[in-house]
Amino acid sequence: MEPVLFAHAASIDGLQILNRTAFEDFSEQNAGIVATVRNLDNGTASQLHADFIVGCDGARSVVRKAIDANLQGTPIIQRVQSTYIHARATLLGPDGRARLDDAGAESSAVAARWSPSTAGRDG
Repeated sequence: MEPVLFAHAASIDGLQILNRTAFEDFSEQNAGIVATVRNLDNGTASQLHADFIVGCDGARSVVRKAIDANLQGTPIIQRVQSTYIHARATLLGPDGRARLDDAGAESSAVAARWSPSTAGRDG
């Protein structure tokens, strides 16, 4: 869904999309809001001028905390992690199963398995 929303937003005239940018702080001015943001790739800080500021950055919203708004509702409904792994087809045998080496062990690239003991850890 994100690519669809991103493409739509990118098609809107006058809208600038900032990726890899972190909100740091804001101040109220006579002409509106001045937000300070930092580029996560080069560390450069810059200011954005806007008529208003909205915190739509999740339950731990830095923006919501900065505007002193209270969270209403459940902060965490579900922890989800998505992982995409691309492996060479040669790691699998013709039957789609992991290839075994001469000692009968699976190839180390496909032997790693999800473990319940690591599920739900942050980071």
